[in-house]
Amino acid sequence: MLDYQGKPINDRKQIYAQAFAAYGMAEYFRATGKPESLELAQRLFHLIEKHSYDPEWKGYLEARGRDWSALADLRLSEKDLNSPKSMNTHLHVMEAYHEPAACMEGPRVTGQAQRAARSDHGPDRE
Repeated sequence: MLDYQGKPINDRKQIYAQAFAAYGMAEYFRATGKPESLELAQRLFHLIEKHSYDPEWKGYLEARGRDWSALADLRLSEKDLNSPKSMNTHLHVMEAYHEPAACMEGPRVTGQAQRAARSDHGPDRE
């Protein structure tokens, strides 16, 4: 978020917002066929996976810093709990991954979208 002079007020990355940006770029690609929008969607998808997905306990972290670093305060607003993960973020990531998965063919993308939709968020079960 920027102030009226274009200076950052809040430069944190809320993960569900990042996922929706990837969704928007993938939709734009479907509407226009412009490959640069799909490239942006792919880059953002991979950044989210690299910096927000928790491979040990599964799920997606709420927020990261401007440089994708860890944050002490992950809340979207003061009324929210300072929790590393929430159903809200996970639901929106799952929702947003649907469109990039349709555009970005390949087993990794499809697998990530399917994994986001799974309901067991604990360690992998045999």
